[in-house]
Amino acid sequence: MSRTVRREVKYSQIKLHWTWKLNFIFSKDEIGTVLLLEEDHFLAEDALWQIENSLIPTIKESKEMIVGTLGTYIKSKQAPTYKTDYLRKGVWISGQHNMGMVVDRAFYDNLKLNAAKYCFYDDYNWDFSLMSLAVEQQWRVLFPVMPRIYHLGGDCGYHSKSHSCNLQAAQEFVRKTISSSNALLFQKLTRVSNTGPTKYPKL
Repeated sequence: MSRTVRREVKYSQIKLHWTWKLNFIFSKDEIGTVLLLEEDHFLAEDALWQIENSLIPTIKESKEMIVGTLGTYIKSKQAPTYKTDYLRKGVWISGQHNMGMVVDRAFYDNLKLNAAKYCFYDDYNWDFSLMSLAVEQQWRVLFPVMPRIYHLGGDCGYHSKSHSCNLQAAQEFVRKTISSSNALLFQKLTRVSNTGPTKYPKL
């Protein structure tokens, strides 16, 4: 097997494995809502509480295709402090809303109906492949202003070439961020603001 083919097989396994996991989980009839996590995700202590009390009730009330998520990526190197918290709603964008996704059976059934488009979309990333459906169907995303999920991978993640991350420093950054806004934890979020991203990027 040539080096090029081996590299393509290696990367394509990401999408294949993600899709297999979703099929396996939802093959159980009793499964309703699922939180999708990766090994380098760090959760705030009220993450599951927020899913049950804020995200799921709001998603159920909507007639749109909504993907819940526990937060977006923090780009600042300074630990942010959040003064208030509420749910933001906008268009689902793969590079921003692929972390800590909260999906239900309606999401899975829709993916099955569009399996050919998803599977044959020419990209090895599961989230980029989902993006092709999101743009076509105008998916929405719902997420808290204060993230309940954080990415520890940083520079040493799967797609990184530098492999220079410091896991201990990353954990300390996250703990400092959560601690600085500790008063906002375990507060039911009922306010929904349409201040999320409004335009899809060009594919």
